[in-house]
Amino acid sequence: LMDAPRCLVRQVLRKMDEDLDETERYEDREHRMLQKLLYNLDEDIRICKKAYLKLMRTWVRNVVEHEELTPDQICEHIEGDGQEEDNYELLLKDAVNYLHKENRTFEAAKMLARPKGQTSRVKESLRN
Repeated sequence: LMDAPRCLVRQVLRKMDEDLDETERYEDREHRMLQKLLYNLDEDIRICKKAYLKLMRTWVRNVVEHEELTPDQICEHIEGDGQEEDNYELLLKDAVNYLHKENRTFEAAKMLARPKGQTSRVKESLRN
């Protein structure tokens, strides 16, 4: 693949991405292999939607857990990641659920109080 045309490389990478099991919460062998391949081919992970979502979920979990960013900063990152709307909802849900579990409800409320959080299904599901 190193010398293959870029469009062919991206087709192969996208096909590998389609085969990833998105229900697995933690990195699996195929996901790690795809990440290494992306790195070795100098390709952007964002071309692989499932791999990128897994990377973002891990990042959000770590940032929230270690309190590295404010709730507003986290929301700015996940709102502007350029991916599908469902990704935003999933990333917001991961962050809010972790914050609730850790009794950090004020931070969760700040995330849900943002304009995009107000219209999210995450807020509706918490209300019920």
